Amino acid sequence: DSPSVEDVAHALHMSARTLARHLAQEGPGFQAVKDALRRDIAIARISRTDEPIASIGNRLGFDDPGSFNRAFKQWTGSPPGAYRKERG
Repeated sequence: DSPSVEDVAHALHMSARTLARHLAQEGPGFQAVKDALRRDIAIARISRTDEPIASIGNRLGFDDPGSFNRAFKQWTGSPPGAYRKERG
């Protein structure tokens, strides 16, 4: 499961508002950081494992395989299956 901003703030011993303020000062917001992490994990798993694509999407918090496919294509320019074939 993806942590919420509240979960991350708690782990860092600060309020969610303080975390949001720090992120705003640095540039990207919490959702942008979370999306970048999801992208990097998805690319690594698709490139380096034989884990089913639907399973990767589900583990990254995408309830619908179509949503994961669209997001992955937006991130890389290729759907996950084609990306895996190109890298395999």
